[in-house]
Amino acid sequence: DHASPVNGGLWLVRPRCDVFSQAVELLERGRWSAAEGFDGVGAPRSFLRSRMREVAGRLAAGSDASLFKVEGTINGTHYGKLNSWDFVNGALDQGLLWYLFYLKNDLGTWARYDRGELPWRVEHFWGVSKPWRAAAARGYWKRLPPPEGGRTR
Repeated sequence: DHASPVNGGLWLVRPRCDVFSQAVELLERGRWSAAEGFDGVGAPRSFLRSRMREVAGRLAAGSDASLFKVEGTINGTHYGKLNSWDFVNGALDQGLLWYLFYLKNDLGTWARYDRGELPWRVEHFWGVSKPWRAAAARGYWKRLPPPEGGRTR
């Protein structure tokens, strides 16, 4: 994502009860600001200066990318470049996921790109071209194969 350090559109997690409880608590009673993010964690550059190598190491381990590439990617997002939590969905899923899993609990990593080994594939639509918009919908639905047996559950 060009704006966010994580992409909520393509995000998988094995749930942990303690992190789920933290998320619920944060959504019910937490605070957010464009300058300091969730619960006043701090401006992106202040955090990145103090813990970038640690976080970048975790991200690189999951993605097969170098530390240099990971740091450059984070610094190239709106989060890093603009030193602000006011990036696409920074106050919603993408900011919440980044804060809880990558900054607060040190649990997150990035996944490597699939090179065709998996039996499924993901199509992620970013920008204004979304499949549910009338102009794009017809082409999107034509590309999807019908389910086995012709029916869905």
